[in-house]
Amino acid sequence: MQLTFTALLKKSKLNDDEYGEIGNQHGCTDQQIQHRVIKPIDDRSRILVIMGVRVGVHRYQ
Repeated sequence: MQLTFTALLKKSKLNDDEYGEIGNQHGCTDQQIQHRVIKPIDDRSRILVIMGVRVGVHRYQ
């Protein structure tokens, strides 16, 4: 089963392997994944950015 950003954000804390798995699905290297950022878009949305590339958006219900 592929991990998705949404599924991971439902957990309280992600580990590096889980971030790595998402990044690798998007063709990111492990070194790039070290530079990950989770940015809030608004009160209900978060976005995962790796090296300036948007790889996922999560909206809270």
